[in-house]
Amino acid sequence: MEKSWMAGFCCMGLLASQTVLADTYLCVAEGAAGVRHTADGDISASVYDHKSLQFIQSNLSGEWVVKVPGDDSAIFDSCVSEFLCESSRGAAGSFFRTTEGLFSATIILGDGTAWDTVVAKGYCTKLD
Repeated sequence: MEKSWMAGFCCMGLLASQTVLADTYLCVAEGAAGVRHTADGDISASVYDHKSLQFIQSNLSGEWVVKVPGDDSAIFDSCVSEFLCESSRGAAGSFFRTTEGLFSATIILGDGTAWDTVVAKGYCTKLD
């Protein structure tokens, strides 16, 4: 059974008000799967709807960040290089991109009643 991607985490508009100052990549998931853990102890695996799951990875002012299109705040803002980013705000997860453009994102999201560990994989394209 396919679950829809986290409602508050899906794409709204591609590069809505973002100013591109340097290298920018559009990363589109081609698959997403994960595990859900509920407050009552149930654990189940699932395939997620990845059709709207996209990331923008960019080097703004010399710092690499990863955002969801249409959202000005970075979900991964602590990057050790252009290939590995995590969150400095305590959100669990990481974003990896290879030199060939393949990306993997692992994100743990929860609302107090259920927690999802989602892994997405796809390709990034450099935007001009």
